[in-house]
Amino acid sequence: MVAEGMKALTGERAAPDAWARLFVPSDIVAIKVNPAGTPSTTTSMPLVREVIRSLNVAGVPNRNIVVYDRNSHQMEVMGYHNLLPAGVRVFGLEK
Repeated sequence: MVAEGMKALTGERAAPDAWARLFVPSDIVAIKVNPAGTPSTTTSMPLVREVIRSLNVAGVPNRNIVVYDRNSHQMEVMGYHNLLPAGVRVFGLEK
């Protein structure tokens, strides 16, 4: 789904080319998630992982990827700190 969407968005035939058209290795990429609510309204962890994997294929290193929400407690409860690849920064905007 993600690959097909990116190909349709960019007009590229291959998903890695689609991601590389929009992102370069030096980019800092922030991914806004929704960790609150019922299971059907939270951001899918497999989706977040696929976006990170695709950014990696485009050359963006994990240290340049930030996953965030406003609520730091909900980020911890949902396990983002433990479930995402090493090096990806995870935080809530509130303290």
